[in-house]
Amino acid sequence: MKTIVGFFVLSLAQLVSWALLAANNHQIVVQDAIGRNIQAPSPAQRIVTVSFAAHEVIRLLGANDRLVGTTSYVQGHAGDLFPEVQKLPNVGHAFRPNLEDLAKLRPDLVIAWVANPGPEMERALNPLGIAVLRLNFSRSDTFKRELTVLTEILGAQAVEAAEKYNKWAGLLEEQLLAKVRKYSVRPTVMIEQLTEATIAGRQSGAAVLAKMLMANNLGEQFPGQFSIVANEWILRQNPQIFIKMFAWRNREDDRKLEVMRRRQLDQVLQRPSWDNIEAIRNKRVHILDADYCGGPRYIVGLYQMAGWLYPNLVLPGRWQEIEEEYFKLFQNF
Repeated sequence: MKTIVGFFVLSLAQLVSWALLAANNHQIVVQDAIGRNIQAPSPAQRIVTVSFAAHEVIRLLGANDRLVGTTSYVQGHAGDLFPEVQKLPNVGHAFRPNLEDLAKLRPDLVIAWVANPGPEMERALNPLGIAVLRLNFSRSDTFKRELTVLTEILGAQAVEAAEKYNKWAGLLEEQLLAKVRKYSVRPTVMIEQLTEATIAGRQSGAAVLAKMLMANNLGEQFPGQFSIVANEWILRQNPQIFIKMFAWRNREDDRKLEVMRRRQLDQVLQRPSWDNIEAIRNKRVHILDADYCGGPRYIVGLYQMAGWLYPNLVLPGRWQEIEEEYFKLFQNF
């Protein structure tokens, strides 16, 4: 006998088995990043994450052994960062996973981005007793709440790991911001996202870091994640500091990373008619890895950006020391 669920076919025995598994787990209600109340197992034992960012947080919380599935993106583009997931089954593209393959892994929890995949994921998996939790881990001001949600689901071991991280990052954050508050002059900065002429709006992770550092962020006037602007608008704003974001998932050697940063920097410096922008004239153009704008590495990005905004505030290389400490303490590198 076959029972059709969504668009794929499953046996009645499978449905009964999964339903019994879900019923035997202790359930709690948590609120995800879009404000939904989600009934989830606690502690979750079998996790599939289609979110790149969630992989790093799960490892921070000491729950890597509960992962039963990943995506082709993590295996193909972030193998250096997540070597332990290379042998896990992958469910395809992060935004368009194969839901039938995912269900066959019998997870009790799936972690996804807020917007992708679409609601078809819940329609297919919820009837099987599989909870879908949507978390972004993309902004420092929401990271602690999202970390708490996942910690509640993972249980006691995760609570201890989260407390250790929060204490470490919280102390570094307060030490830095106490120094920033003593400055009376606020620098003017413009932050460009991955695509040219796409300015980070106030809801972006990079803009949140700039606000924490009390900078005059020219993108703050844009209410969303980003806004596409004309080149003439950028020239009129004449930022003192220009920050270009890029995405570099692997922890490659320093030489390869520097080549990537240099390429991004040259692309900015060579733009027509930008010679008179103050940031260009004074060589205050900087390249920021998008992964340092939110999630557990936000504290590294905060120190890096602080060094650009207030050159006398942070010792050169301090952000790199914090980065190495983070990977050693919380990512087992």
